[in-house]
Amino acid sequence: MDEFSHYQNVAISKKASGIALQSVRDLFHHRVIAWQGASQAKTPLGEVFYQLYGAERASQSRYQELNQYNQNAMFWLGRTDVIVLDKSIFGWYRSYLSNEMDTSAEITIHPLFPNFQYTRVAFRDPELAQVFAEGLSRLKASGRYQQFYDQYFNHSPP
Repeated sequence: MDEFSHYQNVAISKKASGIALQSVRDLFHHRVIAWQGASQAKTPLGEVFYQLYGAERASQSRYQELNQYNQNAMFWLGRTDVIVLDKSIFGWYRSYLSNEMDTSAEITIHPLFPNFQYTRVAFRDPELAQVFAEGLSRLKASGRYQQFYDQYFNHSPP
């Protein structure tokens, strides 16, 4: 229960492109952008993603890794076919970038990566770790944690 947050990685394309992705391998036929470090050996996107885009292969394909702002901007500007990232982060950037560019196009979410990645908070002080874990557990049990999460990702950024 000490999982602080999670990521649900997906591939996203614009509906008008008609892109159909049934497996991670299908990505190789398109221009793809992911976050910096997504193609590392222990990528949370899985072994097949690493086989397609790992170190030596990435330079030979239509694949790029950019920071999340640039990754999302490139997608909305039509400079890539598919963006690979966390679904909630995509939604936040979609709203944020709507002040700078048109982000109204319909999208298709391709759930190619079935596992959520969970993050935890680490503490040097075991007592502080226990206090945090208990507080987090109470927030989750009360439903307040989900409210905070939903409020952050379902509202426009500042």
